[in-house]
Amino acid sequence: MRETNEVTLEKAKEILERFGAETPTATNFMPEFMDDVEVLGPGAPPVPVNPNYCLSIVSALRLMVVLEDLGPVAYLDPPQVFASGSPFQYSREVPWMTFNNGAVRNAGLLAIYWNTYHGDPSGKYADANARADIAWG
Repeated sequence: MRETNEVTLEKAKEILERFGAETPTATNFMPEFMDDVEVLGPGAPPVPVNPNYCLSIVSALRLMVVLEDLGPVAYLDPPQVFASGSPFQYSREVPWMTFNNGAVRNAGLLAIYWNTYHGDPSGKYADANARADIAWG
């Protein structure tokens, strides 16, 4: 079990409601990514992480609602895992999700489907592709 705070779907809905956020659907979901996550290392300048790995927290909460029937639970973790003993670290953690079939995915890598396929009816293609990705377990 991770020693992180997990956000359930119910909590995500509560947070979105508190801020008056629009209820997301597959056709109106448009993700936002963080472009300020960096790899930090000794004696090296910071290197930006590809924003596709860095979904914003609000977008992750909204994506959870879109994928509601898959039982998403979100948590924060590094964008990728470095080899054991690596001197490198990330400047911040990003949203990840687990699903009721046991799949674990970086939330940004799921949300990128909506960068290409968004709006009606294309959001349905994004939704189908994200669900197919998750179905792989």
